[in-house]
Amino acid sequence: MRVLSSSRQRACTASVALILSTIAVGAQRPSTAHVARIDSLTRTTWPGPAFWVIGGSLFVAAALSDQKLEEESLEYRTTTLNTFAHTGDVLGAGRYLLPALGLSYLSGVVTHQPQLKNGALHVGAAYLAGNIAGSMLKPAIGRHRPDTTGSPWRFHAFASQGAWHSLPSAHTLHAFTLAGAISEEAHRPWVTVATYSAATLVGWSRVYEDEHWASDVALSAVLGAAIGHGVVRFLHAHGSPQGNIQVRAGAAGAEVSVTF
Repeated sequence: MRVLSSSRQRACTASVALILSTIAVGAQRPSTAHVARIDSLTRTTWPGPAFWVIGGSLFVAAALSDQKLEEESLEYRTTTLNTFAHTGDVLGAGRYLLPALGLSYLSGVVTHQPQLKNGALHVGAAYLAGNIAGSMLKPAIGRHRPDTTGSPWRFHAFASQGAWHSLPSAHTLHAFTLAGAISEEAHRPWVTVATYSAATLVGWSRVYEDEHWASDVALSAVLGAAIGHGVVRFLHAHGSPQGNIQVRAGAAGAEVSVTF
C-alpha cells in the first residue's frame, strides 16, 4: 500500500506539473504573425476531412480488434506496466486534473499574467465541453464494459448502471481534450508532443486495466482532440471575454463568483 500511495503521489504531481508548465508556455504565445501563419496553414485542413478519415479508420481498426486486444492486455502483465497504467489512470482523473487547472489559473492571478489566467480558463472551458459530451454519450450509447464474456458488442441504451457506460472513456476523453486544448493554446511543437504522449498513456491504461475496449479509447481520443482544439480556436477567433474569479467574505461565509 505504501508503494501504491507513493506512485499515486508521483503521478498526481506529474499531472499538476504537466498542466502548469504547458499552460505557462501557452501564456508566452509566439508573435501574432507567427500564430496567424500557423492558423493559415492548418485551419483549412484541421480538423478537416483528413482528421475524420484517419480518426474513423483508427476506430474501425480498434473495433475489429477489440476482443483480441483485451485478451492480449490481460495476458501480458508486469510490475512496470502496472506502474505505467496507474500513472495513466491518475493523469486522466478529473479529481487531479481540475485542481491542476485551478492552480494554473491562480498562478496567473498571483503573478499578474492575464494570458496564463485566461489560457487556463480556455482549457477549462474545453474540459467542461468534453465532460458534458461524455456524460451525455455514456448512457445514450450504453455499451457494456469488458468482462468475462469477452463480447464487445453488447449495448443497452440509456442504462443507468456503470457497467453499461463503456463508451466513451471519460479518462481518455478528458486527457485528449486537455491535450488538444493545451496544444492549441501553446502553439509549440514540444507541448503538443508532451500532452499527446501523456494522453496516449491514459488511453492505453484504460485498455490495460480492462476498463474499456480499445475502440472506446480510439473514439474518445478523436472526440477529445476535436473538442479541445475546437473550443480553444473558437474562443480565440471570437475574442473571448476575460474571465475573473473573485472570493469575498459574505454573511454566510466565503462567497466565490465567476464572471466572463
